[in-house]
Amino acid sequence: MTKRASRLLMTVAEAADELGVGRSTLYAAIKDGNCELRTVVVGKQLWIPRVAIEEFIGTKTPAGVKAAQDAAEEERRRCPACGKTAAASIILPTCSAAFWSSSVTGSV
Repeated sequence: MTKRASRLLMTVAEAADELGVGRSTLYAAIKDGNCELRTVVVGKQLWIPRVAIEEFIGTKTPAGVKAAQDAAEEERRRCPACGKTAAASIILPTCSAAFWSSSVTGSV
């Protein structure tokens, strides 16, 4: 393993090289907030953690997007009252805790 590959922090130029974009493009994206990369400032130097690059790439791949969509779908099917996940064919949770928490109005 090379010295560069073993470091935990990368310069913006190194990160841009890894991502296949220009250094100034990456600096501009970070400054504008258009880039979801976590950054670390040490003194006056801006660094990007290697894991942030890996996470960024992982969320942008088709498999990463699919995993995020699956997690959102599972969360949508989760019962707000008990936390159990309903079957995929059921649109609304059907547990008794959800029924009672949504039907009780507090009035007599």
